[in-house]
Amino acid sequence: MKKRFYLHSILLFGFFAFFLFSCIEEAYVPKEGEVKMEVEICIGEEFQFRTDKETHHFLPYIVNEGAANVNNRLKRIALISRKINAGDNIYIKPVAKLKYNRLGQEKEIILAIPAQEKYRTMQITSYGALITEYYSTKQLIEYWYTNRYGLGGVSNMRWIAL
Repeated sequence: MKKRFYLHSILLFGFFAFFLFSCIEEAYVPKEGEVKMEVEICIGEEFQFRTDKETHHFLPYIVNEGAANVNNRLKRIALISRKINAGDNIYIKPVAKLKYNRLGQEKEIILAIPAQEKYRTMQITSYGALITEYYSTKQLIEYWYTNRYGLGGVSNMRWIAL
């Protein structure tokens, strides 16, 4: 009887140990060219901007937005992925840069995809893929950034491959 109890105890302990350790996710090790981004605004959040006279509203964000240290400079990032919570950190692969003028100042935002496959919604691996296979996605992002400040709010929009 003691041997049976001992055997059941070992099996039960082994089951719980396996269950406990199988639920722990391994830390992601970034590859060369990947940078860590902090998500500040997640997909679906309301976009609004203020002028001297009033507050204007536009369509919700179509990408996760945040900041990352790219080449020792803090850059704005537009992340094409599933919804990521604000405050979360995620490793990204930059794909392209979108430059434009707003109120007389040149602005830029880096378009990126998640480094980890599990966060991706599209397999955009390069600027070439963005302008061919995912042309509609590129156009959607361009139109959103062009029109979010209203007619004439943004000018001289251009894409740069990374």
